[in-house]
Amino acid sequence: HSPKSTVSMNEDKATRYHRLGRRAGILSTVWTGVILLTLLLAGASVTLRDWAAGAAGANPTFIVALYVLLLSIVFDAATLPFSFYRGFFLERRYGLSTETMGHWLKDHAKAVLIGILFAEVGAIFVYFTLRSWPGYWWAIAGVGYSVVSVILVNLAPVVLLPLFFAACVIAALRS
Repeated sequence: HSPKSTVSMNEDKATRYHRLGRRAGILSTVWTGVILLTLLLAGASVTLRDWAAGAAGANPTFIVALYVLLLSIVFDAATLPFSFYRGFFLERRYGLSTETMGHWLKDHAKAVLIGILFAEVGAIFVYFTLRSWPGYWWAIAGVGYSVVSVILVNLAPVVLLPLFFAACVIAALRS
């Protein structure tokens, strides 16, 4: 093969990889919308809330926390096939990863747990602002979200990324 045909072949492979990833992303977004509409129109969201209220007791903050936990689990379970396809299957198919399925599942579980933690904290904070400042909750929650975003941008490389990537020193860079 000539260098030009190799570049063209790699370009075609890269194009296919990105096209398949985008397609899976779009399908995942549509699927998420279908789940939300189904929860809303079928009354499943109210059923979930009522179950959370029965399990959590009279404390409205616990009800919100349990509802968000249940909703997060439903979404994570429903979108797992898309996550697997994009994060494991495509990466291996195109030679971009040698990660084992066990390691991918471990990383995915960590990501889900971190996502649930942030969802819980965020929901409780928004609920707190709704109850404390009903007229301005949206502004206070927005400022809070912005502050947390700035903090996370600075802390993520130091706190979150090491949870997923092992630190290794490349000898060639040290010399």
